[in-house]
Amino acid sequence: MLLRDYLSSVTKAQLQSCYVYWFPGKEILSVRERLVTELQAAMTDQTRVRLRFDSLSKAQQGFIISLLVREGFSGTVEQVRAHKYGHIIEDFEVEGTLKVLQEACYIVRTSGTGGYAKEVFTMPLELGEALLRTVSVEERMPLDLLSLRVHKSGLNGNGSGSEADISALVLPESVRARLDALVDSELRSLTAASLSEHDGVLVHSLLSSSKSGECGPQIPSSQRFSRPDWRYELEKQDLGTTGILSLKDFGIDLEEEGLFIFQELVYETSLAEAHSSVECEREISVGADLIVDLERLLEVLRSEALEVTREGNVYKRIEERIAGQFVTAQYIELHDGSPVGHVLELGRKLQLFDEENQKAVVDPLRRWAWRKRPLIDKVSQIFEIYVRDRKGHRWSFHQTAIREIFLGLLKSVSPGRWLVARPFLSAAVSKFLLSLEELEVRKAYHERCTGNFKNETLVVSLSKLHYDLSYWVLHRLGLLGIIDIGYCSGVFHALRLSRLGQRLFGFVQPSSGDRCDGSQMMVNPDFEILIYPEAPEELNWKTSLFADRIGSDRVKRYRLTRESLKRGAVAGLSQGEVVLFLETNSRGIIPPNVLFSLREWTEGVELVRLQKVRLLRSQTVKGAEKLSALLEAKSIPFERLNETTVMVRGGKNERAVLELQEYFRDHGLFVE
Repeated sequence: MLLRDYLSSVTKAQLQSCYVYWFPGKEILSVRERLVTELQAAMTDQTRVRLRFDSLSKAQQGFIISLLVREGFSGTVEQVRAHKYGHIIEDFEVEGTLKVLQEACYIVRTSGTGGYAKEVFTMPLELGEALLRTVSVEERMPLDLLSLRVHKSGLNGNGSGSEADISALVLPESVRARLDALVDSELRSLTAASLSEHDGVLVHSLLSSSKSGECGPQIPSSQRFSRPDWRYELEKQDLGTTGILSLKDFGIDLEEEGLFIFQELVYETSLAEAHSSVECEREISVGADLIVDLERLLEVLRSEALEVTREGNVYKRIEERIAGQFVTAQYIELHDGSPVGHVLELGRKLQLFDEENQKAVVDPLRRWAWRKRPLIDKVSQIFEIYVRDRKGHRWSFHQTAIREIFLGLLKSVSPGRWLVARPFLSAAVSKFLLSLEELEVRKAYHERCTGNFKNETLVVSLSKLHYDLSYWVLHRLGLLGIIDIGYCSGVFHALRLSRLGQRLFGFVQPSSGDRCDGSQMMVNPDFEILIYPEAPEELNWKTSLFADRIGSDRVKRYRLTRESLKRGAVAGLSQGEVVLFLETNSRGIIPPNVLFSLREWTEGVELVRLQKVRLLRSQTVKGAEKLSALLEAKSIPFERLNETTVMVRGGKNERAVLELQEYFRDHGLFVE
């Protein structure tokens, strides 16, 4: 029975009742022709059909699925209930199920009277086809459609042949040869599109909803992928299969008919493509610039406590005033928002400052400790923060495992080799799909569904897995300087493990602090300092403490000024340390005029720290001694300034003192 014939045969009242079901909350139409037209469009749209199907009860869904597996989508109630999907329909549910499905125009009684044994119910053809494109009626697990190994194992019963056979089948040249051997030209075109453009998962909605030419070959909305001849030919060539893939049990929003290439083939083909030759129009190598910006943030906070909003963001006027001091602000494409906001949030996670009365206040001790840490230790700590970053709407819980897979693949590549980004990221996602069961993703998803994981995104589309990984690589690893980024036509095109990344992952030995062989740095008479790409990152980091960055191409350019040298003194660098650093690392001698000015500008510069403290002054020496003992017992740092004065420094310690008023009174000390 054709859908339009059926809709045209029922009364207007029945059409309006059906309209209420398919368009909940929408005003009912009164024109019959419009009712028929809109209902026909809705009942052939697989997305809407799936949405309404999910709203049915288990018994109603079971009845529909039992009809879908029957020839002509037709059968009696007894025949429907005899099927495995119809077993769930209890006797008392039969009448209500039939009533709801008929009112919603899912089924129509076509023949027979006098009981369920004789009454035949039929589903309109186009509606049944739309349901078959999104409702699985086969007992096939996701990996049956995704994995060559699982597929071969199912064919052979207990094994899939030798691993050598599988390894031969996944070779890119073998895949291409078998793809070319497909007899059906339309199938060959769709298979090539699935492999090259859709990472092996080509679902019906991608083609039927796209504009002509945007996603390769088109397929009419009325045509299905699951044609027996297509499935046979794909499986015969060990390329893939067709059917309905459901990944909803893993927190991936996909349950749809499609043409699927085995992911082992996608993985190997993607890796081969990623290793092809790379040509970039522009390269970005951040190096240690993010660490430099954290130093700049501490310098800003040292000079003034920044006002922040209740949400912890810097006010716009303050951001505009200080943004020019941050080096990474020039890498707009690597930031996912305000550069100042990102650096501030990173400093908050590193606990480099406190927030008191909606002001960010740096702790001098923490600032000093941070500056004394080796550069690679700072990079490692930030890297761990980025790896664990999975809260909020940006990331889903799947990204934890996908990132580990990506990093494992990255470490397996020859250090410093450029890789085409998209296929390399696709390989990581393919390996994740093949590991769904091994990684217990289903268990993790259901634990989050039943637990308190409101700050984590649980369900995402398959395409978003790829997008979020790409976003993390670009806006986290690229910004940290672990990978270098290559752009082509303004688009993120390539990546490689940077020298800083190689050091982080142990591919090269750490450099000897801030010293090099004297050939990667030059000081010019015009006070310009050039640092070449081969120089250790420590040189850029330390130079930024006492010189202003004026260029951030592959050769980093700095300029010495009176104010920048004063900033170096504030950072704890003496005149002698700056001179020794330049003499040790520069190519040739330092120009005499630069050396003279450097000494002149730093002469008499000395750092005097203004600190906010809390003084506790007792009337007697004995009282100060008792107070000191009580503070020591509570592990609160303090200093004895004289016989009767005790000093407590730091917001945390000062608050602790205020909370100990009763404790002091119990020991005979009354603090006013």
